[in-house]
Amino acid sequence: MIDFQQKKYLFLLIYIFIFFSIFYFLVSPFLYKMKTLSKSLSYQKAILLTQNTQINKFNEFKANYNFFQKVLNLVDERLIPKDTPIDFFNFLEEISKQYNLSSEIFQYNLLKKEKTNMISIKLGGDFKNIVKFLKAVENSKYFLEVSSVNIEKDKKDNTLSTFVNIKVFIK
Repeated sequence: MIDFQQKKYLFLLIYIFIFFSIFYFLVSPFLYKMKTLSKSLSYQKAILLTQNTQINKFNEFKANYNFFQKVLNLVDERLIPKDTPIDFFNFLEEISKQYNLSSEIFQYNLLKKEKTNMISIKLGGDFKNIVKFLKAVENSKYFLEVSSVNIEKDKKDNTLSTFVNIKVFIK
């Protein structure tokens, strides 16, 4: 027969086995599910935070849309149309007439990949008027850059010939 001390250890061993069996078969799957649900929840929380950030950025853009549209329209007005730069050429001719300068305008493409054109202008007239012309061109509404100015004095008639290269930004 089994004495009392051995019975006690046997029941203790049986209870421990039953406890771990219950834990392993009943509690462990719930803990695993909780772990996966917790990961899923934290992932969805991160997605929600990202979406909230995107919604806030979109609302900010929506609030500033009219401002952006005005700026884009302003930029569009200041770019010279690629196919029909007639308004810009008329502007150059009017400015040269305004300052009593003779002008001859050439257009040629140097940078085909970029959105720019090089325009060369030959001006004839008084130095002060040429400077005023250059200032008027630089302060015009168009996006442009005066890239070079070459001034030569004709010894025969004592007049100035100026060659101006302008880089204009086109649509």
